[in-house]
Amino acid sequence: MNVLLMDDEKITCSIVAEFLKTLGNSVQIADEEQEIMREVEHHSVDLVISDIGLPRMGGLRLAHNIQEKNPALPIILMSSFIDDDVLEKSAQEGVERVLRKPVKPAELKKLVIEMEDRLCGQSQFPLA
Repeated sequence: MNVLLMDDEKITCSIVAEFLKTLGNSVQIADEEQEIMREVEHHSVDLVISDIGLPRMGGLRLAHNIQEKNPALPIILMSSFIDDDVLEKSAQEGVERVLRKPVKPAELKKLVIEMEDRLCGQSQFPLA
C-alpha cells in the first residue's frame, strides 16, 4: 500500500514511517501540506496519515481538502490531544480515525490492515 505521511515532529514521522515499512508498505514522507495535495492529485496514494497540528493549514483542513479531491482516500489523523470536538470535526471531514500520540503500534497495524483489506476488496473491473 502507498502511504503518504506527514508530521511536523520529525522523530514521530521517522518512527511511524519505519513501522509502516515493516508491514510491507511504501511510505513517502511529506514536508508540507501542499506536497500532500500534489501527491494526492498526481500520484497513486492509498492512505494518508497526518498530524492534526500541522503548522500551515492544520490536519483537519488538510483532510477537508483531500476529501474534496478524492473522497474515497482514507485519512488517519494523529494528535497528542483528542477531545469530543476534535473527534466530531474529524468525522465531518471524512477522517477514518484519530490516533492518540504516541501512536500504539498494535493500533496502527490494525488500522493499516483494515485499509489494505478495504483496498483489496475494491474491484477495478465492475461486474456486468
